[in-house]
Amino acid sequence: MILQERELTIRSAVPDDAEILTAWWNDGAVMAHAGFPNGLGTTAERVRAQIRRNEPDVSELLTVLCDGVPIGEMNYRSESKAFAEIGIKLCVSSMQNRGLGKRLLALLLEHLFELGFRTIRLDTNPNNLRAMHVYETLGFRRLGIRVDSWTDQLGRLQSAVDYELRPEDLKPWLNRNKPINTPRLLLAKGRPGDWRDLYENVWSHPETARYMYWSVTEDPADAPARMQRTIGFQAAHDGWCVYEKQSGQAIGFANLDQVDAQTCEEGGIALGPRFVGKGYGTEILQALLDRARLIYGAKRFRCSAREQNAASRRLIESFGFLQSDAQTKTDERDGSVYQKIIYEKEL
Repeated sequence: MILQERELTIRSAVPDDAEILTAWWNDGAVMAHAGFPNGLGTTAERVRAQIRRNEPDVSELLTVLCDGVPIGEMNYRSESKAFAEIGIKLCVSSMQNRGLGKRLLALLLEHLFELGFRTIRLDTNPNNLRAMHVYETLGFRRLGIRVDSWTDQLGRLQSAVDYELRPEDLKPWLNRNKPINTPRLLLAKGRPGDWRDLYENVWSHPETARYMYWSVTEDPADAPARMQRTIGFQAAHDGWCVYEKQSGQAIGFANLDQVDAQTCEEGGIALGPRFVGKGYGTEILQALLDRARLIYGAKRFRCSAREQNAASRRLIESFGFLQSDAQTKTDERDGSVYQKIIYEKEL
């Protein structure tokens, strides 16, 4: 198995993973929540033997990577297509509390349902409120709690909350490629042929680039290559081209970034000069706010604009954002100094 979503990868564990898995499983700080505060005391050879028992599409130990670096492990096991049980551990502390667990679970869950599993089950300690929140926002249904149902490594009684998920209840947390509809616009991944629209409507206009972080494309011959770079960026990020439904033209772009598990921010909105003043910015920002809340479960949203960009600041303030900070920045294009105004809003 190899599943990828932006910087994250889930793949079948291989024998070469045994050393790092052994280190994690023998670390009491990593294993405490699973009932082993002293670690498992296992060996790399035992872990390699477990990896060799992997049965693709049936039961597997999986390695989780971020930008190619191992950060944790997942697993699923089943006896039939009726249901599969899953588990997840992010073993690198710096990778925790960043919203990665939700994205990883969504990625694995979508794949398991595609394989034909009809129900996914898991359990967690009732004290693990953060995990319970993640499971429930993904669509898991709480079945009940088994009080004092097992004993941990230190002989202490522990309870477990049982959860179950069916395909129709899984909330579409990823769906990075699914277009976003607003009343008059469509936000969708760019296509190679969009280079002409974006060159004519956006990239060739200094007034559009003025408050952005990119430079004007002066020669249309350079636009196809820029389009390919844009497509690559959007494939790896929550980035979109903006299309006007009436004309079908690509008229701008919009990006959304996840800062942490609680916060998303607008990563850049641009519209060509012929398309400003039509209320399109309002539709785009509302779509990003909705996506941050519904897809990422964000509780907070940030926007920013240069101090001189009065139009963007009016748009942001019209949504009830309040200024939270101001930072002095240098424009790398020409060395000019400007104030970046940062706004925040609770969702």
